[in-house]
This record gives sequence, C-alpha cells and structure tokens, in this order.
Amino acid sequence: MSKVKKLEAEKRELKKELEVTEQMYAKLFDEFKKLKAQNLILEADNEELKKKKIIKPKKLEDQYYSLYSGKGPIKFGNCNVAGQFLELENNSNHAVNLGYFVIKRTVGEAIIEVTLPKVTIIQPMSKLLIYGKKSTCPKLNVQTLIHDQVELWLTGDIMETVLIDEMGTVVTSIVQRLKNEE
Repeated sequence: MSKVKKLEAEKRELKKELEVTEQMYAKLFDEFKKLKAQNLILEADNEELKKKKIIKPKKLEDQYYSLYSGKGPIKFGNCNVAGQFLELENNSNHAVNLGYFVIKRTVGEAIIEVTLPKVTIIQPMSKLLIYGKKSTCPKLNVQTLIHDQVELWLTGDIMETVLIDEMGTVVTSIVQRLKNEE
C-alpha cells in the first residue's frame, strides 16, 4: 500500500505543478496579447508619422538675403534680422572713432535714425555690436554699445541700414530682404 500511496502523492504533486504551470502560462499569454496589441498601435503610429511631412523650422537669419556695400574699412556685418543688434566691423589696422556718425534703418515707411555717441571707438580688426535698450544683450568678447534712443531695430520684409559719417557721406550699407518661399 505504501507504494500506491506514494504514487498518489506524486500524482497530487504533479497535478499541483501542472496547475501552477498552466496559471503562469495563462498570465504570460495575457501579457503577450497586451504587448502584441501595443505593438500594433505603435506600428500604426509609426506609419502615420511616415506619411506626415516633418518640417524643420528655419533659422530666421536663413530666411533673408543680405547685400552689403561700402568702400572703406568699416562695414556692416551680421545685422540681426530680429532687430536685436547691428554689427559694424573695422577691417583696418587702426582704431576708428564713429562718434557723431548716424545709423539710419528704413523698413517700408518707418525710419529709425540715431546718432552714435561722441566717443564710439571701434578697435582695429574687430566688431562693434549696437543693441537697442530692449534687446537681449549676451555677454560676448566683443565691443558692445546699448543705444538708449532705440528700443529694438526695425524689422520687416526689406530692411535697409546705412552708416553716414558726420559729413553726410554713406560709409557702408546693408539691405536685407526676405526670401520668397514658394
């Protein structure tokens, strides 16, 4: 009898193990079905994204053409199209005083005309950034001037900026024009 009881005990033990295994299998199968459903949703989302045209925003500066002119060592450089600053470059080997020079910026019929302070020296082979008083002026290793007569420089589709010396002669100019997007 002990052999029969032993076999019955083994049978009960195997039955319990089978039940545990079936429960684990059922849980794993449910988890598999959930993951498969999530995968189908992700695949559908991925297909939808592939169909959509993703447009990378352009830098504002890349949307404008710039035309520079001038004969002397002083030239306009990167004039921020958002109206934050104007950049003047001195390409000579000596410092230049731009005191009493006038910067005139025209956008459509709007005009800003400002006179630079008496002592506005731009060092040789360097740049001078001229900010409006409401501009965000980062700390750079570049000469800067914050002009209190202008809040921000005018902006628009076509911007013309000229530097005029105290004799009324145009020293340099820049015309920035919005590119036509087609």
